[in-house]
Amino acid sequence: MLPVVVFSSTTRPANIHTAYEVGANLFFIKPQNFKELVGAIEAILGLDWAHPELVKKQFCSNRNCIPFN
Repeated sequence: MLPVVVFSSTTRPANIHTAYEVGANLFFIKPQNFKELVGAIEAILGLDWAHPELVKKQFCSNRNCIPFN
């Protein structure tokens, strides 16, 4: 399975939930600066992508979906 990461500037909960609902494994809101972007990408790459469904469960379960911070 190919993991799907949504990279967006929206913070609207409805958009975040929809992304997970249609198959995203992670929703990532664009940070304010380059240093934060690099740190976030490093953290995302450090997640267990051998099991993308478990990554999704960390951020979206029981209809409560949150973005990666």
